[in-house]
Formats: sequence, structure tokens, C-alpha cells
Amino acid sequence: MDRKIPKKYVKGLNPEQKKKQIKSIKEGKDRPKFKNVKTKRSSHVKKFEKKYGFKITDPRVTKDIITPTGKKLIVKKGYGAYYNRRSGGSRPNVSAQQWAMARLSSALTGGKAAKVDKKILDEHLIKK
Repeated sequence: MDRKIPKKYVKGLNPEQKKKQIKSIKEGKDRPKFKNVKTKRSSHVKKFEKKYGFKITDPRVTKDIITPTGKKLIVKKGYGAYYNRRSGGSRPNVSAQQWAMARLSSALTGGKAAKVDKKILDEHLIKK
């Protein structure tokens, strides 16, 4: 499978790092960790924290917002997208867990993931 990797997933990397990053994306493996490469916080995670006043990893997520099963289903899809060779990849120094939490944040704040995960949200959001 030979496909283009978006430039944002190799931006700021030296040639050797780019090669390793692209290889890990194409193989569907964990991304290598590079020193001197800054990570950018997900805008979805920032939006979630601003809206709810606590972190996406806080236990209140499954108490007040979405059922544990709903959270698990969306997080699982986030992990799947991270490791899926056809999904496009991820930025340097981003872990599968960070990718999954960003997806959950996006779904819970009405981002693109909310449309994709609509069935899960309809069934598992906690209505108060």
C-alpha cells in the first residue's frame, strides 16, 4: 500500500525521523517518540475542558456525561483509527490513548466525531 501521508504528520521532523514516522503509520504501529518535537494539545480536548470544567480523563465523564459503555465504544474507535493504516496517521509524539481521548472529546463537544458516533451518543449520553 503506497499512499500519501499528510504533511502535518511529518512537519518539523528531520529526514530520519520522517522515515520512522511514515513507516510506523504505514505498518499501523505505535508512533516513535522523538526528542525536541513539541506536541500540540488537541483543540477538541481544550474545548471539552472549557465546556465541562474538568479533564476528559476525569471519572465524572462516565458519571455525568456518557455511560461507561458509550465511552468505551468511542475510545475503541479512536484506537482503531490510530492504528488503521488507511486512516491517515497521526502527528509526531501522539499516542493512541491521546488520539482516542481527542476523539471522545470531539464526540462530546459536537465535533466531526459526533456525526460519526451519533448512534453511540444517542444511546449512551446521560440525560439529566
